[in-house]
Amino acid sequence: MASKPKHALLAPSKSEIWLNCLAAPSLWAQLPPPIAGFAANEGTLAHTLCEAALRIDDIPWTPGMKFMVGDDPQTKVEIEVTNDMLNAVQLYVTLVSDLRAKLVWSYVEQRLDISGLWNNGAQAPPDVFGTGDFIGCGDEHQVGWNILYVVDLKYGRGHGVNVEENSQLMIYAVGAWYKLLNERPDLAKNTKLVTLVIVQPRAGGAPVRTWTVPVAEILVWSSMVLKPTIDAINDPHEALELNAGRHCYFCQAGPICPALKALKLVNALDSLPEWVEEEV
Repeated sequence: MASKPKHALLAPSKSEIWLNCLAAPSLWAQLPPPIAGFAANEGTLAHTLCEAALRIDDIPWTPGMKFMVGDDPQTKVEIEVTNDMLNAVQLYVTLVSDLRAKLVWSYVEQRLDISGLWNNGAQAPPDVFGTGDFIGCGDEHQVGWNILYVVDLKYGRGHGVNVEENSQLMIYAVGAWYKLLNERPDLAKNTKLVTLVIVQPRAGGAPVRTWTVPVAEILVWSSMVLKPTIDAINDPHEALELNAGRHCYFCQAGPICPALKALKLVNALDSLPEWVEEEV
């Protein structure tokens, strides 16, 4: 039996790109699989430690310990546990542990898909799924209704991630909602809000950022924006155009993208002083 792919073509983590540039996935398909750099491997280890700590209810590691990280045995690399990493793990684990204690339904490192959007007999695409670091639901005894929580650890240092209207977490929220609806319809019936949480202790600013929005707003977005975009990308007859912009920052197709090349040229020309004139 073939194993399920670990990473989706339309991964939620790349959604800021493909929601703004529908043709980007077709360029990705022309490139070899990306090789994880040091920052990515370091982030993988931090996530692994967080998951393990929540499962054993302890943080037993010490600075200087080393672990092999990577999916491919041929390309595994050794990553060292640092004080920085353990501080991030402690922050995340404390937040999630406190949150989980007051919830009645929760998961750690849970694969989420949004196939529930295709509930009218249409075939759901196989390539949209992701892994939620933590999802949970509860709180009715405190606020009078249930809140769906989606928590994501960002270990990156240089690029602060905005939590408001974060498409990756919104997609996770859609997947978490359908999972909740399937497993605990009694909870879903009285769940009115979604709280998205980003834990990013190394990028400056507030290490924990939250955004609370009505469930209905997330579901409307998924119906009017998310699903139509995915359908268009998967339609072989749809003429898709490349669209360069700020979302290109993390796009792996940047070096071969003609739209980004054209945008850089325009920006370069616009930055020239007005007194620079073409020689005749």
